[in-house]
Amino acid sequence: MKTRNWIIIGVLMAAAIYAAAEGVITTQNGSLILRPASKSVNLDDASLIVEDGRYIYANSPDNSKYAYMKHDGTNGVIATGTGSIVLSPANGNVGIGTTPSARLHLYTRSPAQYNSLIIENAQGDYQGMKYKASGGSGDYISHNILFEDARPNTGGSVGPFFTIYRSSTLTRGNILQVGNTTTASDLVVSSSGNVGIGTTNPAEKLEVNGKIKTTDKIKMRRPDGAYACCGPDNSNNWVCGGC
Repeated sequence: MKTRNWIIIGVLMAAAIYAAAEGVITTQNGSLILRPASKSVNLDDASLIVEDGRYIYANSPDNSKYAYMKHDGTNGVIATGTGSIVLSPANGNVGIGTTPSARLHLYTRSPAQYNSLIIENAQGDYQGMKYKASGGSGDYISHNILFEDARPNTGGSVGPFFTIYRSSTLTRGNILQVGNTTTASDLVVSSSGNVGIGTTNPAEKLEVNGKIKTTDKIKMRRPDGAYACCGPDNSNNWVCGGC
């Protein structure tokens, strides 16, 4: 009993020293509340441990907004305010708006014209985002990058699922390049909308550097507006006719 009394006295003395030097310490509904004069508490190399606790709150100066952290009851921490950030130390996953099932898992029910994720690169001289697959073994049969449109069918208007566009006044440089090297000339979309296959500088709507294989005829529009279909006949003669 004496030992316990000395512990209580020590805690009260530490609280009194803190209140005199840093701010105010109070209790409310079983919670320990620190209101430092400097708006911060410096623990140096120590740790703040809340045993059998519920939440750690952080209020705005006018108490109109708040954020808190709590243990999820297993191995994670939930930090939340108007939304939620879930940290799962057991597997290193981070979730925003949901319990994560991947390294980074975002979930939202965004209102109209609202972006779920924005990555803005204010220094366009360098890469804004890089994805690199650097390991693995066996059969590479899974998708490295997978975009899935799982929305239900609708009778309303539907825009494109995947869009890449240039909204600035920049007119040089290709919009898209795909290939096995950094030159990436396998498939190109130029700034003027031309498509190139095997070339990085397509001068026409479609320019191919190599052979073209088709199982049907080629349909072309004549000067009078009608269309002609051209291709080889059974004797490998090139013929054109109506489509």
